[in-house]
Amino acid sequence: MTANNLPVPLADNGEKVIFLTVEEVRQRLSLGRSMAYKMVKSGEIPAVRFGDSIRVPKHLLDKYIAEKIGQNNGDEVVFLTVEEVLKRLYLGRSTAYNLVRTGEIPSVAFGKSIRVPEHLLNKYITENLSQVAGIQPGT
Repeated sequence: MTANNLPVPLADNGEKVIFLTVEEVRQRLSLGRSMAYKMVKSGEIPAVRFGDSIRVPKHLLDKYIAEKIGQNNGDEVVFLTVEEVLKRLYLGRSTAYNLVRTGEIPSVAFGKSIRVPEHLLNKYITENLSQVAGIQPGT
């Protein structure tokens, strides 16, 4: 109970609810400002209004992300744009987008924005390295 003897709102995991601004959500998902607001407004990303302010409960955003990428281990997920992927892999634009489009590099869509979870890109790289004779990932 708080000083006013009101209960503190708790998330599904029993912890205090943490609220994020749309800007924080935008940064976390590597989205543009208008796309982030569009997703919140449409209800795709769960949010609440406090007066004129919009806030996204962190535990609901985490749940949304876990559902999108099929992962629920509680780890913070870093999302990369396809541009960031092509720079990391030294690929051309067409090649990178083709690998994402065909699903060879796993990705998720947030509205019209395509993002690649960093841990899945790292897994893709590791799997490809292990196929090359004489190269052992992590050595």
